[in-house]
Amino acid sequence: MNLEDLASAASDLNKSHSGKKDSRNTQAMVVTSDGLALVFTQREYKAFDDSIESAEVTYGVPIDERVIGDTKDDEGIHAEMLAVSWWLQGEIEKPVRIGVSQGICARCQAVLDLLDIKGEPAGGQTTRNWVHPYRHAGMTPKGKLKAIPQKVTRGKEYGWN
Repeated sequence: MNLEDLASAASDLNKSHSGKKDSRNTQAMVVTSDGLALVFTQREYKAFDDSIESAEVTYGVPIDERVIGDTKDDEGIHAEMLAVSWWLQGEIEKPVRIGVSQGICARCQAVLDLLDIKGEPAGGQTTRNWVHPYRHAGMTPKGKLKAIPQKVTRGKEYGWN
């Protein structure tokens, strides 16, 4: 499955509960280095379960697992960063391709670039709320990854010190 298909499948899943795009409920379709396909999402919707089967048929890929990041501990982490956090925690192999239901924000894109993970579609915007995947995983990043704030709340950035 290529990046465009991953992004299209994620976008289709995003619309599953209402028929319209929902910016508050981003989906990330992920393919890992060992070939697993997973869906990471920010919210739970019943209609989403039925749409997974449809996406499997439409895009010809079995979805091996779905991960929902909507608890208080998840702090509103973006779906693609939830996938990276799972990799950091050893839950999955390294993501190699991520398709997202909406444009990838600037901070997420910076993390993906530094980790050499291909993502689609690029969005470039800077969001007012964001959580670093290393923070979510309970780790501290090294090198250039540490230059990216660990958390952003209502536009206020919190560094690692």
